Amino acid sequence: MFALTGDKAARNRHLPGVPFLLLALAVLLAVTWTATYTITSREENAALEATAFHAQRLTEFFESHANTTFQYADDYIKAVRRIYLRDGTLESVRQFMAAVPPSTAILSHITMMDANGVPKLISTGKKERKIKPGTHARDRDYFKFQKANTADTVYISSARKGRNTGLLTVRLVRRITAADGKFKGLIFAAVKVPQLLNFFESMRIGGNSSATLVGLDKRIRIRQSQKGFDGIGKTVSQSKLWEELPKSDTGSYRQTSIVDGVTRLWTYRKVGDFPLVAVIGTAYVDTLMTLDDVRAVRYAVAGLISVIGLVLVFFARRAIIHTRLETELEERRRSEAELRTAKEEAERANAAKSEFLALASHELRTPLTSIKGSLGLLVDGAVEGISEKSKEILAIANRNTDRLTRLVNDILDMERIETGKLEYNFTSLRLDNLVTEAVVANSGYAEEYGVKFLFGKMDADTRVRGDGDRLTQVVANLLSNAAKFSPVGDNVEITVTRNNGTARVSIADTGPGIPADRSEHIFDKFTQVDASNSRAKGGTGLGLNISKSIIEEHGGTIGFDSEFGVGSTFFFTLPVAH
Repeated sequence: MFALTGDKAARNRHLPGVPFLLLALAVLLAVTWTATYTITSREENAALEATAFHAQRLTEFFESHANTTFQYADDYIKAVRRIYLRDGTLESVRQFMAAVPPSTAILSHITMMDANGVPKLISTGKKERKIKPGTHARDRDYFKFQKANTADTVYISSARKGRNTGLLTVRLVRRITAADGKFKGLIFAAVKVPQLLNFFESMRIGGNSSATLVGLDKRIRIRQSQKGFDGIGKTVSQSKLWEELPKSDTGSYRQTSIVDGVTRLWTYRKVGDFPLVAVIGTAYVDTLMTLDDVRAVRYAVAGLISVIGLVLVFFARRAIIHTRLETELEERRRSEAELRTAKEEAERANAAKSEFLALASHELRTPLTSIKGSLGLLVDGAVEGISEKSKEILAIANRNTDRLTRLVNDILDMERIETGKLEYNFTSLRLDNLVTEAVVANSGYAEEYGVKFLFGKMDADTRVRGDGDRLTQVVANLLSNAAKFSPVGDNVEITVTRNNGTARVSIADTGPGIPADRSEHIFDKFTQVDASNSRAKGGTGLGLNISKSIIEEHGGTIGFDSEFGVGSTFFFTLPVAH
């Protein structure tokens, strides 16, 4: 339509086209989602392997703990039985137990019965319990077993509450055989169930895991799960355990629980020389729940990257169109009519830009608020079972969400300033209190960049007339810049002074300072002190421009003093209210 000058025509030719931007966006999305899927799949496999490994270790501990406990109980009743068979009197047994009492942390009591199942002695070593008249154990499985059994075989009963003690125990039982081979009675140690399972609550893998001691007769002795002690005494002959145990004394298999219907990975170990198997059940639902949390976090991060990519491509496209339009406008100076037409087109483009910024910013804030809320709950531990690595990913996503939210807020404020729609609510304020509260509220910047916020001189009762929220926003912008550019470990000093009817807020950093060639435009839109450093540490280049507009609306001034390589002090002044 119009001839372009050489330099401007060349600049237009070298601008990237919209198809190129769309291709770049497609590549970004493909790489982001492919990487997310690959990393998530690997982490799922690693989590399953880690769960199996932890279950195996927990089963080893369970078996060792149970074996040690039962071995202690068995050794003790063997010693008592030996003394009884040697001396033939309960008095010698009482003397031995008084001298060497059993551990009350492990055993509830020791009981001796005659050949008719009638208790003759129930003792803790230190105290002997009174036997209720008519008490007998002829109906108990352990008595029937030992009476019918001629060998010296240990029997371990299913857990149940004692008739005399009311405690939940399992009984480790041996028969007492006279010299002529006749059944003379039995002796048992009542092993406390909490002693066998007190490790489980603190070491369990997921809320639906379980710990079980099952006898070689395929009956459950003790079992603890999310429902408490359940399934005790139940026969589990359909368990795959009986297919795997003949192959190896230790192993694992997958099966839906016969007791509560939960699908688990079962890891088992034979308990020493006792007729028991220790089994730990790890529920798939717990592992999948943890993996779902990790997957949700990763895909949320991928979604954020995609949103950012879309926003950047849109702005880049608008920038290309805007640059080309400006070049064409410069060439349309041939006539007043052509210039007027070009001006109208530029105004429409600017109005479209403002409308888009307002719409896009509002539309972005709603999902960002939801994402940030969800990430915040996960970081704060609202969901159990999240690995430390996942928490690190959550924290990174949370920080990036904060940055994107600040970008959206800056864009909204810039649009409101340009259209004259930024509202102010002027009241009488104590500037020193406002600055102090703003510093405390934005202490997260100091933590993020590894610096300290320190208060210098703070003139008390420094009153101004202004909008508290907008002035707090200005202080936050200056604090963010100071923290961002200060070396790790350094201090950022904040002062509030009053002189000759003017209040002044100063924020001094020890950063690299502002180069002379950039100082003139430091308060312009999209201007950054050090483009490479700012880009690495984040920043939109809008904060200072917005702050300048706010302070000028208050009838004040904003400026800075800087020495390159030493640091900068940004300040703003406001009229003191009388």
